[in-house]
Amino acid sequence: MQKEILNSRDVMQMLGICENTLLDMERDERIVIDFRIGNRKRYYQKNVLASLKKLEVKKTK
Repeated sequence: MQKEILNSRDVMQMLGICENTLLDMERDERIVIDFRIGNRKRYYQKNVLASLKKLEVKKTK
């Protein structure tokens, strides 16, 4: 079973990036935090993948 809700560590591992890169991407709104549980960020996997597709489209234009 594949996880649908990811934490920051999952996103970093999936994308092969470090924490600083993830923070920069959040700040630039290239990746959107979907919700928080307490102080913990959570992301929907489908939204992370959609964000990546948007980045690919921008690079090809």
